[in-house]
Amino acid sequence: MISQALLDHATKPSGLICIAGDRFSGIDQTLVSLTQSLQESRVSEPKGTGHEKGIMILRGSPQTSQIESPFLIVQYSELIQPLVQKRVEECHYLIFEKVKNFDELEWSLQLAEEGHMVIVHVATNSICSLLHRLFSMWPSSQNLHYQWRFADQLQLLINQVYIRRAAGGPFERGGNEGSEGSEFSIAYEMALSTPLVKKHLVAGNLEAFEAELKKTEDKSGFLSLNQSLLQLLIRRKIDISAAFQSTRDPEDLNNLLKKVGL
Repeated sequence: MISQALLDHATKPSGLICIAGDRFSGIDQTLVSLTQSLQESRVSEPKGTGHEKGIMILRGSPQTSQIESPFLIVQYSELIQPLVQKRVEECHYLIFEKVKNFDELEWSLQLAEEGHMVIVHVATNSICSLLHRLFSMWPSSQNLHYQWRFADQLQLLINQVYIRRAAGGPFERGGNEGSEGSEFSIAYEMALSTPLVKKHLVAGNLEAFEAELKKTEDKSGFLSLNQSLLQLLIRRKIDISAAFQSTRDPEDLNNLLKKVGL
């Protein structure tokens, strides 16, 4: 299951998408499914242009390493090889799994500026944590420089929370996707790269960004985790217990439920 917002933005000509997802989020399968969808979206591209190609840069995740051609698979340790770097730069789609340091982040940003579609995954459990992690990587003396470049290329911030229910049992965090008798739902939080989002990111004002994300009223470009959980509850995809197990702000979720009479 891939968020339609993620798929829509990933098929744009270029830009930067940042995905948060911890080890319980099902992010491995999401990245695999995303590469398959992107591969299908580019089948009409002229061969030899590089536009039909994609590459995923991994830290050894066994599930994501099963991707087939035309997506290429390399490890971060291989990026020191000039030939590997050349192959990366020839690809249109670039997925950096578990970005951890400045060099990886700076290169992904440079590739987005050069016209690639770059998807950066950070192993955190929220988009606010993702932003704090990325912003902490930049040299403090160049914060404004990198904040502006980041905001200029950013298309979408998205986080997913994977919710599993064993057959006949309660919903739980985590689990093995596709287990026999299981049911799954994914809750999202996201922020589109609106002028308001860009303003907060350029200023490095993550507290203001987080405050906007937490507002419960409908706001174009923002979706909080609790709003997503509420949508799943209304559609009867999850139950109350699962929603409260997955939320990071139970009081806010409770207020949302009261407003809609749940």
